[in-house]
Amino acid sequence: MKVLGVTGYAGTGKSELARFLVSKGAELIDVDGIGHQVLEYLKSDLQCAFGYDIIDEEGKIDRKKLAEIVFSDKSKLDLLNAMTHPLIREMVRERLRKIKSDVVVIDAALLSYIGLDELCDLIICVKAPGKLCIERLKAKGRSESLARAILNAQRSKFVYNRCHEVVNNTGTIEDLKREAERIWKLYIKKEEV
Repeated sequence: MKVLGVTGYAGTGKSELARFLVSKGAELIDVDGIGHQVLEYLKSDLQCAFGYDIIDEEGKIDRKKLAEIVFSDKSKLDLLNAMTHPLIREMVRERLRKIKSDVVVIDAALLSYIGLDELCDLIICVKAPGKLCIERLKAKGRSESLARAILNAQRSKFVYNRCHEVVNNTGTIEDLKREAERIWKLYIKKEEV
C-alpha cells in the first residue's frame, strides 16, 4: 500500500486535489470528517471546556460557533487540538489498518502537526496566496475575519520541509486536475512526465 498525504491550509484546494487522486483509484481518508466525528465523541468534554453555547438545537456540536471561539483565542485552539488530535491520529491509523486498496490518500490540513506525516510515503503540499484562500473560504460561507483567523492559525503550524511535491493552486480547476494526473503518473504509475 502506498499512502499519499495531501496537505495545505484552508482554501488552498487540497481537498479538491485529493478528490482528483481518489478519482484515479485511491481510497480517501478525510481527516476533516474524522475530526467532526471526534468532536461528537468528545461532546461532553468540549462542553465543559468551551461552554454550552457550542451545542446546536439538535444536540450536536455547532462547529461554526466552536470555530469562532477557538480561532479568536490561541490558548483555546491549543486546548481543542490537545483534546482532539490524539484521537484523530488513532482513528486514522485504525482506518489505514482496515483499507485493502493499493493507494490511500490522507487529506489533512495539518498533516505534520497532527503527526500523520509519519504514516505517509509521499507528502503533497498545496499552496495558494492568502488573499485567494480568503476569497475561497468566504465563498464557502466563512466571514472574512474568521477566514483570516483560520489561515493565521494554520500557517503558524504548517510544515513544508517534508513535502515531496508542492502544487501551487492559483489557476483553474483543470490546472489542478492536470497536477493530480502528473503526480499519479510520476509516483503511482511510475511514468515519465
